[in-house]
Amino acid sequence: MSAILVSAFPGMGKTYAFNILRKKIKVLDSDSSKFDKNNFPKNYIEHIKEKITDNDIIFISSHKEVRDALEMENIDFDLFYPSKDRRNEFLENYVARRSPRELIMKIDENWEKWIDEIEDNDNKNCHIHCLERRGEFIGNNPMIMAYVNQILEERGNKNE
Repeated sequence: MSAILVSAFPGMGKTYAFNILRKKIKVLDSDSSKFDKNNFPKNYIEHIKEKITDNDIIFISSHKEVRDALEMENIDFDLFYPSKDRRNEFLENYVARRSPRELIMKIDENWEKWIDEIEDNDNKNCHIHCLERRGEFIGNNPMIMAYVNQILEERGNKNE
């Protein structure tokens, strides 16, 4: 069985979900910032392809070049992003989690542009999901939780 790839906008809770789910299923938080930028995104995509059969879920970057590379490789993925009106909530969360000031400013400056790029997506391998409600993130998303419960049921485990 292949993992589902969960691409998510910065601050959507990939790392938080990873920390919760890793106690239940095989999950990988593949942080793109740890890959050599000289060979990016090729090296990142190769890493994902190597890990896809060993995991149930892989959390991946939402960078446009990653999304485009996944399309070139004909790899399906789900992309989660916040609605535009959640901007202040996300900026507050970035500050609360002590994200670097430069990152916060970059996201703030590109918020509308990046969300527009996601919404204008025509990648046939990308399945987009807008999380519109305040407090809605990957770790409490019903679709993700249903998938986790399905895996647990298939393995004969009970969800706690």
